[in-house]
Amino acid sequence: MATVSGRSRGRDSRAQILLAARELFAEQGFDRASMRAIAARAGVDAGLIYYHFEGKGDLWNAALTLPTAKTGLPEPIPADSPDPGAQLMSAVLHLWDDDEEFRQQATAVIRTALSHPMAAATVRPVHEAFVRELISQVVAPDQQRLRAALIGSHVLGLMIGRHIAHFPAVAEASVESLVAASAPTINRLLTEPLDGGYPSS
Repeated sequence: MATVSGRSRGRDSRAQILLAARELFAEQGFDRASMRAIAARAGVDAGLIYYHFEGKGDLWNAALTLPTAKTGLPEPIPADSPDPGAQLMSAVLHLWDDDEEFRQQATAVIRTALSHPMAAATVRPVHEAFVRELISQVVAPDQQRLRAALIGSHVLGLMIGRHIAHFPAVAEASVESLVAASAPTINRLLTEPLDGGYPSS
């Protein structure tokens, strides 16, 4: 293990490593982002990562497990909202578009979840809880688990298209146009009957 100075062992080096790891996990996913590449991006010796973290999994947990938002996560859509679908989509799109740190963390988590079981296991309960809380006051009482999953899938797919796959029409569209296009679908999933059986919860 490399010898490191007291200053190198401080918060600055740890923060640099976390930032570099977050960037590379977002760009390349968990498997492709090597510890050596993270060290190079952070401008530190690779051995310093192992001073702060037990390994790549530990670094992942520290950097990305729970994305945080500077302005706080959106509150549940009020029961008296005249257009809950539009309010939901506006809140989520502005969160991703306006909070760079949140977007970077969430992008890294999602990109990695597409190919790594550990990340997928992290994303599923957090994303489901976020969506269910967001719609808790406006969703119909039946099949709430399915409704939340369908809404969450729509939102996640849109964020992937806008910020990860960068589909030009979606990436370049205004928030207003995406809200207008998505709100009717969200409203239908919130309250209209869903065909087929699914266990309610």
